[in-house]
Amino acid sequence: LLSSQLLTHSIRMYTDLSDERLTIECNQIFIEQIVINLIVYMLQTSNRQNDTSAVIRISSYKEGKRAQIVIEDNFSEFQERAELSDHVYTSINWGDNFYLGLVIVKQAIDRFKGTIALSPNKPKGATYRISFPLMTEEGR
Repeated sequence: LLSSQLLTHSIRMYTDLSDERLTIECNQIFIEQIVINLIVYMLQTSNRQNDTSAVIRISSYKEGKRAQIVIEDNFSEFQERAELSDHVYTSINWGDNFYLGLVIVKQAIDRFKGTIALSPNKPKGATYRISFPLMTEEGR
């Protein structure tokens, strides 16, 4: 869905997804919305000019009893906040749809008992670490 935008902005995307099946209580569409909205936010907060080294990396892995999804870039202008809710509610301008995607992300993560942590990358960019509880074979 984002390939034309990535191509237009000369951004390369790499994935390193877990070989192990990570089963979480969440609809695939919600995961897609989370990933797409975070990437769109990265693109919207970018202030790149003729930078051909822009990269987005998406990885997933198991850590303990949780599935981890990490989305990171090396180009967005990230304003450090303690939590996504701080990022959304202190930055939002309701006259603009700019932050609407972050609201969708926060609601989807909360709905499925997930967490998200944000951190800046140096010298530019951001890392979004999303964690969901893994389902057991018994269903929870």
